[in-house]
Amino acid sequence: MTKGAGILFQESLMAKEDLITTEKRIGLAKKWAVHIGGLLLLAALYPAWFDPTFRLLAALFIAAAAAYSGYVLYLARPGHIRLVWYFSYVECAVFTGYLIYYSGGLDSEFVLMYTVIMAGVAASRLRVIDFLATGFLGHVSYAVALYLFYGNLDFYLTPAFWVRCLLITGVFLLSLLVVEMMVSDNEKLRRAKQELEEKSEQLAASNSKLEALAVTDGLTGLYNHRYFQQRLREEIKRAERYESIFSLAMLDVDYFKCYNDAHGHPHGDGVLVEIARLIRENIRAADVAARYGGEEFAVIFVEMDCEVAVDAAERIRRAIETHDFPGSEYQPGGRLTVSIGVASYPADAQAADELIRKADEALYRAKEKHRNLVIPYHSLTEDLGRIDAAELELDESESSLMATVQAILAAIDQKDRYTYGHAERTMRYAEALARKLGFPEERIRVLRYAAFLHDIGKLKIAKEILNKSRPLTDEEKEIVRLHSLYGVNILEPLANLQRLVPIIRHHHERYDGQGYPDGLKDEDIPLEARIMAVADAYDAMRAQRPYRRALGVGEALEELERCAGTQFDPQLVERFTEVVRELEGVEREPDGTD
Repeated sequence: MTKGAGILFQESLMAKEDLITTEKRIGLAKKWAVHIGGLLLLAALYPAWFDPTFRLLAALFIAAAAAYSGYVLYLARPGHIRLVWYFSYVECAVFTGYLIYYSGGLDSEFVLMYTVIMAGVAASRLRVIDFLATGFLGHVSYAVALYLFYGNLDFYLTPAFWVRCLLITGVFLLSLLVVEMMVSDNEKLRRAKQELEEKSEQLAASNSKLEALAVTDGLTGLYNHRYFQQRLREEIKRAERYESIFSLAMLDVDYFKCYNDAHGHPHGDGVLVEIARLIRENIRAADVAARYGGEEFAVIFVEMDCEVAVDAAERIRRAIETHDFPGSEYQPGGRLTVSIGVASYPADAQAADELIRKADEALYRAKEKHRNLVIPYHSLTEDLGRIDAAELELDESESSLMATVQAILAAIDQKDRYTYGHAERTMRYAEALARKLGFPEERIRVLRYAAFLHDIGKLKIAKEILNKSRPLTDEEKEIVRLHSLYGVNILEPLANLQRLVPIIRHHHERYDGQGYPDGLKDEDIPLEARIMAVADAYDAMRAQRPYRRALGVGEALEELERCAGTQFDPQLVERFTEVVRELEGVEREPDGTD
């Protein structure tokens, strides 16, 4: 089949529904213009209006046009519109022949109305075969009108007839050409628009993927550190605006270095991916989970206070603890676990960095307590900051200096987190032992303050020494031993805190007289200082340090008992053992590094 034949019989680019739209916009207007205009023009120029037959036929044509208009506007359906359209076209062609019959046959000017009708056919964009069919029907209606007017077919032999036919055909073809050109241009524009829309959609999809990649951790599929920081600040702004709350949990995989060393980093990556999945499954859709870095994760619990957030974090911890990770049986405790610290806004912090730091402090305490725990943020430094100056009987100048001491204590964590957490734990142990011994509340209160401040002198010791990852040299040990005297010097200006000074000065004295700074022995060492010595040493042995592992509960107590009578008061060691059993019970012994 040739290209021309293909064009001749191909379907129009317009759907059937478009034909209905075209008729509504153009066809009906054309029909009524032909009918009303033709009748008015005929009545004005010719006496046919006075013929009763003419008026009857005119009424029938108007009724047919009205019926067609009603059908197009209210009843037209895609399956029938073409057939009805043919009826409408035939009716228009017959109506034009009717006007020609009453206005002089070949001499009638109404022959030009065929051009209007054929232009409408071109505008309707039907199949090319429809154009030929309608052209043929137009010719037949014209010939029938002339036959009725002349009573014979001799008009076929006149030049006037063929000139008019050629004129109508030329106008029709010209209209068809113009419409085709317009449609072709419109089609090009439509395709260009479609391509542009498709490319816009592809670009939008690509941008969405890039945006997702920009905020997603490539390994775990959680949000990345950058997005976490952004979202945390947004949550703070939202909480400020609506006076709402939220909590932050920091998670760290326990002994992950052991796992990587034993199984290799690819298996370690698989563990991180699985932990990320467990986190997602145990939080709400509104919560935000992110990989903070390495084996550390963060979760923002939206509109959740610390107590509820601790419960939510506990669900995550249990899900990870009970999950069967490959090779977890070789981990300390026979399973792979996480430690979690939780802090809340605005109860614990007023800014994003502060909230992260406090959640991280809580995480650090969970690590210190042998891991696999959820610990909410709590600071005894802040508790101390809420103490009324009248409670310590401080005058105005001493209250100001005490505030300075509190601020210095709050900064200890930035220099040496071990010292900071160690002071809190030592205070807890010392207070428990004092209560076991039956101390009165006033004496316990003094011991609490002394325990909390006992290492304040370390502020004067270089950070490099305090955080050294290897055992100290003899020279460095001598420097560290000065911290008790440094602490005394710091507290000397506070006259009403002089009750704390003997405890802080002598908490490193030994029961056998071999301690420092004054070499006191036995009962010469203040009782509170002897209590402090036991509590201080026990917590130091229980803590993980860069150059040695933490001892278990049993190991630490055995070491205290071994040194009873030499380094420690034997009676206090005996009572302290009871205290530890009550506070901590028997725990598993950690092994390896984090």
